[in-house]
Amino acid sequence: MVRHSVPCTAPSPACACAQQVCGGLSPTPYCPDHSTTKEPVLEWHPAGGIRCTELTR
Repeated sequence: MVRHSVPCTAPSPACACAQQVCGGLSPTPYCPDHSTTKEPVLEWHPAGGIRCTELTR
């Protein structure tokens, strides 16, 4: 089970985070968009969980 986040805004083309089917991403320390912000997300959820499944639809 991997936790990933739904970003507040759409990632830029420079985003180096792993993109998920539900629209979430897994922030990485070398991403120019998400490595310097303290809380770049609206919510975290487990992959394959109820929220992830809802967002995938």
